[in-house]
Amino acid sequence: MRFYTHIAAAIIFYVITFRFLGLHLSLTLAGVSLIASLLPDIDTPRSISGRMFHPLSSILKAVFGHRGITHSILSLFLLTALLFKYSDIQFSISFFTGYSSHIILDMLGGGVRLLYPYRKKYRLTGKRIKKGEEPVFAFLLFLLAFILIKTITP
Repeated sequence: MRFYTHIAAAIIFYVITFRFLGLHLSLTLAGVSLIASLLPDIDTPRSISGRMFHPLSSILKAVFGHRGITHSILSLFLLTALLFKYSDIQFSISFFTGYSSHIILDMLGGGVRLLYPYRKKYRLTGKRIKKGEEPVFAFLLFLLAFILIKTITP
C-alpha cells in the first residue's frame, strides 16, 4: 500500500481507539500515530521510513525481507512495550494504533508474516486490493476519517 493509504487508516484507527477509550484527541498524538503507520515499511529502502533510515532499511530487507519481522505482532508488541516503558500510556496507544493499522492494511494487500518467524503470510480477504484500486480506497478512507472526526469529536 502507498503511504497516503496508511496515513488515512492511521487517522481512523487513532480517532476510533481514543474515542472508545474516552481519551482526548490531540494533534501531537495523531502525529505519533501517523509516523507509526509508516514505520513497518522501514524494511523497504524506497519507502518514506526506509529513505529516512537508509542503511538500516537495506539491512532489514536483506536479512528479513519485506513484510517480514517489521510487519509482525512481535515487532508491534516489542516496540509498543518499549515505548510504554519510557513514555506515557497515551503515546504508546497512539503508536500502537498507527503501527497496527499499517499491518492490518497490508493484510488487505499481499499479506504479512504476522507470526514471524513463522513463514505463513496472513491476509484478511481473499480479494487483494490492487495498485489501481488503491487511490479510490485511500480516498474512501480519508472521507471516512473526516466523517469520524466531524461526528465523534466534541
